[in-house]
Amino acid sequence: MKKLFEAFKTNYSITSLNLYNTNIQNEGIKYLSEALKINSFINSLDLSSNIIQEEEMKYLSESLKINSYITSLDLCDININIEGIKYLSEALKINKYITSLDLYNNYIKKEGIYLLGEALKMNSSINSLDLDGNNIQEEGIKYLSEVLKNNNSITSLNLCYSNIEHKYIKYLIDVLQTNTTLTKLNFDD
Repeated sequence: MKKLFEAFKTNYSITSLNLYNTNIQNEGIKYLSEALKINSFINSLDLSSNIIQEEEMKYLSESLKINSYITSLDLCDININIEGIKYLSEALKINKYITSLDLYNNYIKKEGIYLLGEALKMNSSINSLDLDGNNIQEEGIKYLSEVLKNNNSITSLNLCYSNIEHKYIKYLIDVLQTNTTLTKLNFDD
């Protein structure tokens, strides 16, 4: 893996890197993160279905703070824990280039939604957010809704299968009454 990612430091033709289910682990993420600090052509990164724990997310987040070329980040089904969400959220507060963030099926709970919400308050580039398959619950959707009331960048939000009871849709209704940029909302359990 080291040699592969070393090549990305000087490669000028690869714009999309799909590492779906490649079992990339600690050292691989570390080398990838170093390459992403330098590479200015990769604009789409898919790390879905890999297990990316706290230390790996720390490496990746450090590179996302610097990288100004990745616009699409797919972190579906990576078993991200709360510490990983902290690192990612800190990076999103700084990164102003990611426009699409996919966190499908990570079982992110209200604590993680709170951290992401704090990042969304400072990030005006994300326009597509996929939280499908997470464990948002009442407090999470309540907080996310408060953030979305004042968010002028998210146009697409996916909340399917996020453990949000229908009685909590009232929080989303409040968003729809004030937010004029949200044009696509998926909500299905």
